[in-house]
Amino acid sequence: MPVWSEQDTMIADSAAAFFRDVGEVSRIRSEASNVSSKRFFQRAAEQGWIGMLVSQAHGGAGLGLRDALVLMRAAGRHLPPEPLAAAIALAQAMQHVPELSDVLARAVVGEQITLPAFCDANDPDLETPLWTRPVAGLNLADALVVINELNELIFAPEGSFTGDTRRSLDRGFVGIAEVNDSKRLRAGRDLCDSLIDTWLMLHAAELVGLGHEALSRTVNYLEARTQFGVPLSSFQALQHSAANVYVQLAAADALVFEAARAFDTADQSFATLASFRCAAAAADKAAKEAIQMHGAIGFTDECEIGLFLKRAVAISTSCRDLARHRVPSHQIN
Repeated sequence: MPVWSEQDTMIADSAAAFFRDVGEVSRIRSEASNVSSKRFFQRAAEQGWIGMLVSQAHGGAGLGLRDALVLMRAAGRHLPPEPLAAAIALAQAMQHVPELSDVLARAVVGEQITLPAFCDANDPDLETPLWTRPVAGLNLADALVVINELNELIFAPEGSFTGDTRRSLDRGFVGIAEVNDSKRLRAGRDLCDSLIDTWLMLHAAELVGLGHEALSRTVNYLEARTQFGVPLSSFQALQHSAANVYVQLAAADALVFEAARAFDTADQSFATLASFRCAAAAADKAAKEAIQMHGAIGFTDECEIGLFLKRAVAISTSCRDLARHRVPSHQIN
């Protein structure tokens, strides 16, 4: 685990307090609640989260990537199905696109939700409707910034797109948008690459936090449950499994924060992909072992531990489009 500074601790504690206020993990288990709510984003913006990587000159908090990673690591422990990482990464990119200055101003204060998306179309005239790939949280989006296969940015303003959203595995929402009116933006490949790398890094930190929370809950469960008159935590086989998970999570934790130091260097892309894949593998391992060590109850809806695996799978699946834009297709697992 990285060494925390006082600022790191303050950010993590603030995030924990925020999620305690909005309902912890239990909020996503209630069918009656709209877990992907605009109110969540409004409150997150009020906390300064959406604009935390945006300079103060553009209305943001002017914090660094490490601060955002600390935030997402803390958020990952509470399984937010909202596309928080996507909104933060896009806000950072929008400050470098003059045509989106008004959009950014509304986004950082929670007045408008603008999300990134991907599409396969490369029509230079944009005369035909664009169909995006699946967009997490499409039901929330007031506007979209679409990245095509040429790594160009295309802006779809409010009212220019429609889409049918459905519940995703992690109980959020996902949908494909049909964009009927759009505008190509003056943005280079470097900006698109930076947006994607930041997005991946934030999800990597989220996955690490998810894994740590799954392990923590499992250790508490093993200490509370008994078999043959002794706690399950005293069984060597379970101790070894938990220790292996911890080591893998600790390695991913360290790599994510070390990768942040490689930003704006020649190693940025490599470090980003390496940290994400390591974090995804560690979170998957932690969630699967957690269910295994909970026994049959781990598969039931009444037990929250199963939600951690579902969220890990949802993140890894949604991030395939991100990786596809950074590496050749034959290198994507």
